[in-house]
Amino acid sequence: MIIKNTKSFMDFCNQIGINDLINKTPTMKFKEISGKIGNFKENESFIKKNNESFENKTKRTQERIIEPEKEKKLEVLKKKINEQALSIKETATNFVFSDGNINSKIMFISDAPGSEEDRCGIPFSGNEGKLLSLMLSYIGLNKKNCYFTNLIFWRPPGNRVPSKEEIQVCLPFTEEHIEIINPELIILMGGIASNSILNCSERVTKLRGREFSCKIKAKRIKAHVIFHPSFLLNNPIEKKRTWFDLTRISKIIENEKYRYY
Repeated sequence: MIIKNTKSFMDFCNQIGINDLINKTPTMKFKEISGKIGNFKENESFIKKNNESFENKTKRTQERIIEPEKEKKLEVLKKKINEQALSIKETATNFVFSDGNINSKIMFISDAPGSEEDRCGIPFSGNEGKLLSLMLSYIGLNKKNCYFTNLIFWRPPGNRVPSKEEIQVCLPFTEEHIEIINPELIILMGGIASNSILNCSERVTKLRGREFSCKIKAKRIKAHVIFHPSFLLNNPIEKKRTWFDLTRISKIIENEKYRYY
């Protein structure tokens, strides 16, 4: 679906659970969020352009020859991670490593697997995955042209918050994971992943809407923070903020497409 007018935008909102978005009194509340993205007329052109061109970009990404060395490094990394002695390994059903295109220059990193991810061993499965796929589809992103992983590779019992020990063990492997994939843009979802990768302690509500530069070994990588799909399922009012975050990310990708595709 191409977001080309107000009706399309309202359809998008309805599909992801936003109701009564339009007020009788006009508001410019979201006009200035770290850049001028609140003007829908300005947004229409680049969103339409993105949707028309993303299909060709995806084909180019898929047509890249998969580097045997990269695949080999990922297999070695998986083995090293699985050798770690963590109690959550005993309670988890599956090791959840990654999904998507290893050649992509856009990498999504979340906190930890949920129950459905733990069951099938694939990041972003179940209702959270469906919501994320729906949101990303509106800016032309999917598992064919992006790469997805978690900071923590096993589901903590009862979906509890990962412990400091678990984060400390997994973070170096996640940084190595980033180094192997070698993305140009990292999109962080959730407070644990954002605070760990960016080495900060601010809440996601303060981090979203801003651009960061995270250092992985000798390389600096552009990073953005968005709400985690599980948070949006429990707090649907925040989906409209995520819409603006996604349009901003879409514009960045379009402006610097030579880096990402």
